[in-house]
Amino acid sequence: MDSSRLDPFKELMERSGRPDYEAVLEALLEEIFAERGCLWLEKDNEFLYRGDDELRKRFPFSRQAVDSVLDKGRSFIAYDDGGREPTPPTSSMLMNNVRSCVCAAAKNAQGEVLVLAYFDNGAESDPFSTEDLELLQGVLDLVPGAVSPD
Repeated sequence: MDSSRLDPFKELMERSGRPDYEAVLEALLEEIFAERGCLWLEKDNEFLYRGDDELRKRFPFSRQAVDSVLDKGRSFIAYDDGGREPTPPTSSMLMNNVRSCVCAAAKNAQGEVLVLAYFDNGAESDPFSTEDLELLQGVLDLVPGAVSPD
């Protein structure tokens, strides 16, 4: 990944001495072309969401993706990757009309989650790419106290 893509996020993470997570969420939505997304700020016990509120009520986020990130550190799930070995969707994802989602976490040295990020797109949108995941994980690695999962 081109590290210059992280520059705007570095500024947002250092704004006023505390990360501007609202602005980070907005910028990530634009950068990875997500229809909706959220950040869970564990320390602050705060949930930030951007997207259609009606959609949020009808189609909750993929618990499978979130659980995978919490267990393994990061996850990329694609339901249709243009003909290359797609990952089969679960029944709950099909019910929610999710074509692809990307989910990652920032963890500290003790393995505790600092921030969890989740973005998804519906069936009419393009699926996320590994570059989207790399960008998302790169942004989360900028969270104060975060340790890179690699």
